[in-house]
Amino acid sequence: MKKNEFNDKYITVTLPNILKPQKNFLLKRLGKDNDGGYLIDPKSLKISNTLISLGINDDWSFESDVLSKNSKIKILCYDNNTSFLFLIKVLIKKIIKFYHYGVLDICKSFFKIFDYFFFKKSIFYKNITYNDLIKISKKGKTPFFIKIDIEGAEYRILDDLIKIQKKISGLVIELHNIDLFMNKIKRFIKRFKLKLIHIHPNNCGALHGEANVLELTFAKKPTVISKKVKLPNKLDQKNFKNSPEVKIAFI
Repeated sequence: MKKNEFNDKYITVTLPNILKPQKNFLLKRLGKDNDGGYLIDPKSLKISNTLISLGINDDWSFESDVLSKNSKIKILCYDNNTSFLFLIKVLIKKIIKFYHYGVLDICKSFFKIFDYFFFKKSIFYKNITYNDLIKISKKGKTPFFIKIDIEGAEYRILDDLIKIQKKISGLVIELHNIDLFMNKIKRFIKRFKLKLIHIHPNNCGALHGEANVLELTFAKKPTVISKKVKLPNKLDQKNFKNSPEVKIAFI
C-alpha cells in the first residue's frame, strides 16, 4: 500500500489489484448516512437466516435496516462496549462538549437510550478474539450474513471466516491498519471463496493525511450490472463529512 501526497480535498491510496472488484455489482446501502452505513448485496441478505454483527458501539442502524428488509432474520450482536451505562456516558460526553456535537447529535444519543431497551435482547457484551466466530456461528441458522467492525481485532478471526465460509451468504468487514496487515489481507482474499463486490476507503484519518481503513463487501452469488467497475459507487458516502475524501488507485 502506498499513500500519495495529502491535499485539502482528498488523498489517494494505492492498493494492489487483488482488492479491486472485477465487475460492477448490484448493491444496496443499509445503515445511517456517513459512518455506520455499508453497501451490500441485497440477495445475500434476503436468503440469510442469521445476521452476526461484531462491533456496534452505540450505532445499530445497520442492524435495524437489516431487520426491516428481512423480518425473519435472527440478529446476534457482539460488542465489549455496548451497555446502558455506556450509552449514558456517551450522552453525558456530548452534553459537556455541546459546541462540538450540537443539538441534533445529542438528541440522537438521548433517543438511542430508549431504543436500546427494544434491541438489547440481540446484544451480547463480549470482546471478540480467536475462535469466537466459530462458537458464535453455532448459535444461529445458516446461511449467515456477517458484519465486522471491531477496530483491528478482525485479523484475529479471518481464519474463522475461512473455516465457515460455506455457511456465509454475505460479508461486510472493516479492515484497520492496512499498511501493517496488507499481506494478511491479500492472503485472506485468495482463500475466501465469496466474491469481492465492493471496496470503500474510510476517511477517518484523512484530516491527518492517512488512508488506513477499508470497508470490503463480499457475496456468494451477486448480481452483475456491468463488466466495468465503477468506484466510488453512487451510493457511497464519506464516513466523516468534514474530512477529505479518499480516492483509490490500483496497481
